[in-house]
Amino acid sequence: MSQNQPKIIQLTTPLERFQKFDAAVALVQKSSTHVLKPAGDEVVDSWIHDAQALIAEVKLRTSGSIQVALPSRISTSTLVALAEDPEALALAIRRPVPRSQDPYSRRGTEFHTWVEKQFSAMTLFDDTYLDYFDPIEEDGKLEDLKKAWLSSEYANRTPAAIEVPFESVVGGVLIRGRIDAVYETADGFEVVDWKTGSKQLGESAAIQLAMYRLAWARLKNIDVSKVSAAFHYVPTSVTDKRADLLDEAALVALIQKHNK
Repeated sequence: MSQNQPKIIQLTTPLERFQKFDAAVALVQKSSTHVLKPAGDEVVDSWIHDAQALIAEVKLRTSGSIQVALPSRISTSTLVALAEDPEALALAIRRPVPRSQDPYSRRGTEFHTWVEKQFSAMTLFDDTYLDYFDPIEEDGKLEDLKKAWLSSEYANRTPAAIEVPFESVVGGVLIRGRIDAVYETADGFEVVDWKTGSKQLGESAAIQLAMYRLAWARLKNIDVSKVSAAFHYVPTSVTDKRADLLDEAALVALIQKHNK
């Protein structure tokens, strides 16, 4: 056959494909059950490992409950996820998926850096404290966020501290986070978390503020009742000052409830 002569490709009919599939199923059914123990062959052992993982995943999803140990070190956003959807968090911990920094995340980082510069801060940004479990929602462009923040009540107030990293042990678990800003008040302090989206967060998100105010109270060695907390939604200039935040005992109870 010359190289220029077209090749003839034999196509199988749907019936033939079904017959081959049925034959393959029959072959599997006739085969003896594999014990899924290492065979000493690198390729075969990789198949066995994959099969074991798939079987374990199926059992986990059909068991009705997921038992995953809470890491000894978690971020504040993980603490929020623990209260909001412990099962989804368990799956995320069991099978973590790397999260790339999308344009919204970069914009949020740029905005926080810009706010720091407004007060001539020298804090270095550390992505250790990024919230990997919370979806990031943003409105507008960076320049719009800047203008909105400059027109807010906080732009003309001098903060006591900004971009404060912390590590604090609660219920035997080390909680890590970063407080965006802290302002002095008539009877203590107010911790503020900048939100670059306008969608107001639900009740579970208040756990973030509860952890922030506890961390600041510990850093300053003052009673937690002297620290208030608020979300400030930059695009709309709305400040959501939360009341009845969880105290230390309630945060400990939350962790111990899901960390047995």
